[in-house]
Amino acid sequence: MFGKAVRVLLCLLALLLLEAGLSSGIPATHFRSSATDCPAGALRHLSSANRFDKSRFKGRSYGQLQGLFRYEQLVRLQAEKIGMDWRLLSAIIWHESQFNEAALSPMEAKGLMQVRDVTALHFGISPDEVDLFDPQVNIAIGARLIDELIDQFHEEGMDSTNAVRFALASYNCGGGTLAKRRAEAAEAGLDPADWSSVATIFERYSPLTPAYVDSVEQTYFSYCDIAD
Repeated sequence: MFGKAVRVLLCLLALLLLEAGLSSGIPATHFRSSATDCPAGALRHLSSANRFDKSRFKGRSYGQLQGLFRYEQLVRLQAEKIGMDWRLLSAIIWHESQFNEAALSPMEAKGLMQVRDVTALHFGISPDEVDLFDPQVNIAIGARLIDELIDQFHEEGMDSTNAVRFALASYNCGGGTLAKRRAEAAEAGLDPADWSSVATIFERYSPLTPAYVDSVEQTYFSYCDIAD
């Protein structure tokens, strides 16, 4: 516990230094550590060439850092099983529940990754026999869903970057809504397998989904700067 507390304090100090550097005009790269070189491209989920400009990094709250490290081991375990960078999975959790394992949405989505009963049943897990609020159970189911979605889009022939972005969009708005927007993109003469094209269709109806995808991705690259 003491070690975790020290890590959080060190990260907060690093963020303060980063903020100071940005406000004084010093490039953000001046404060980068060895954790910055995020091996996303080697993990088939995101291309490192698609990183956001680090000058846009705004820092993270104490609660976000505390949650990141509190659930680190559970997230690492599940991320390893599906071949995903644990920091990407953590970024999804932050935007789903802000690391609140007791979170409950109006749609009855539960826990850290906002897992619904129907999702558990999809994987042959009875919500009557397990506690979906339990972090280990919740992350395991959420990770399996993300992995399934990414594989689905890979099987369509998408590159890794588009596959993960479409998977995030599907996780956010549901497969039915995403399929509808992709069909509308095709009707408009846009590429339904290109996220940036489909995102323009979403912007007409529900800009929350492309905002979610962008935010998860930005948070992921932020985590790459503060955690190995």
